[in-house]
Amino acid sequence: MSEINKERQAAALLFLHAQTSLHPGSGTALGVVDLPVQRERHTQWPLIPGSALKGILRDRCREAAMDRYQDDVEEHGGLWRVIRSKRRVANEKDALLTAAFCPGKVDDQSAHAGAISLTDARIAAIPVRSLKGIFAWVTCPAVLSRLNRDLALAAMEEIPVPAIAESNQALCPIGSPLVLLPDKKIVLEEFELSVAGELPAALPHAQRANYPRASDDVGRLREG
Repeated sequence: MSEINKERQAAALLFLHAQTSLHPGSGTALGVVDLPVQRERHTQWPLIPGSALKGILRDRCREAAMDRYQDDVEEHGGLWRVIRSKRRVANEKDALLTAAFCPGKVDDQSAHAGAISLTDARIAAIPVRSLKGIFAWVTCPAVLSRLNRDLALAAMEEIPVPAIAESNQALCPIGSPLVLLPDKKIVLEEFELSVAGELPAALPHAQRANYPRASDDVGRLREG
């Protein structure tokens, strides 16, 4: 995660790497299983809602904070019973938790918004099956241009967006194991693409965030 502080405010770029299947349901299914994936209306690209991310982060922070508290118990007929678990106590009383994510128990006097605000998690790159090299991380100029808008909102350095002349062309790093020689082509799923040039250097923000490399994933697959 990369950060910049300005006038008691902080903005950060957070990378999420789904190592297993991820299914952000849309909540619109008519059956038992919520099969439709939540997507952006204008692009139809999948996303993870910011509200879902905030809830996940709150739950993780609550789990970390609850060990500092005890269950609330009361005696009833000679027996002790738990009226509030320490997890619930932490959710309602922990000062840092309620300041960051809003109070766990809301009333007219204590209600306030949390200090943390999250955008939706948007696509940066997706793994696509490759004829050579198992799979490739794939992105496009439209995704990178939108990433630059997010970087600008966070007052962070933007990244170069490469231009691709034809729809059947792709850029990839020099010496990439995906390239079929001597034709200089790559095959992703059923699409054959010509290598039109070298991909620019990796995102500096991704390098600082230890963003996963395809070679790391290939190693894990081989070990498994």
